[in-house]
This record gives sequence, structure tokens and C-alpha cells, in this order.
Amino acid sequence: MHLLFDSIPTGLPHVTSGRLRALAVTGEQRSALAPNLPTLAESGLPGYASVTWFGVYGPAGMKPELVSRINQAFNQALQNPEVVASLARQGVDAAKPQTAAQFAAMVQADSARWARVIKDNRIALD
Repeated sequence: MHLLFDSIPTGLPHVTSGRLRALAVTGEQRSALAPNLPTLAESGLPGYASVTWFGVYGPAGMKPELVSRINQAFNQALQNPEVVASLARQGVDAAKPQTAAQFAAMVQADSARWARVIKDNRIALD
């Protein structure tokens, strides 16, 4: 048996074409692009949720003023109805505005979460 966890933008076209069979989505809610596809929590794994996120990074030591300007520009773009609609057509939910510090905290928490999963399950690279 083969199993793949993929994001909706890259996986859904293969499901639509019949090359793959989707079992569930990993987010907390069903996807608007595949509303009949249950979440993993609905499928028998209560509390399970994992989402793909994208971020913008710059070199270490960037001036805080530049980080703030870039962050504000991206937050503004992610509130633009055309951008939101374009992302939604691809199966991507536009992020809620957040500061660079909030994003860094989310990355740190997500990294710690997956590090724990790796450690607890003794997962190693082959």
C-alpha cells in the first residue's frame, strides 16, 4: 500500500484526474475545493490537524524596519480580495494578518511539535 500526504494545490489535480484517491484532509475544517472529503479528525483521529503553511524569510540580521515594511506589505496583499480569491481557487486559505514575531512563534511551535513526533516515534532518515 502506498500513502501520500500532500497539499491540496498539488494533490487535488491528481485526485480529480483519477490518478489518486483522496481519503481525508488534514486541516481542522473540510476544504471548500473538496467539501465531501472528511477531515482526519472526522475519519477517526480526533484532535488531529496539520496544515501546510507558507512564509516569507529574509537573511539573518535584517533591519527590523525592513522586516516590518515587508510584513505589512504581505499582510496587506493577503487582505486583497483578488489575492484571497486566487489563493482560494488553488485550495489555499489566505493567512490572517500577523506580525513577524507571531509568525516566528508559530514556526517555533510547529517545529517543536514535529520534533516531538519524530522523537517519540523514533523516526530516522533512511
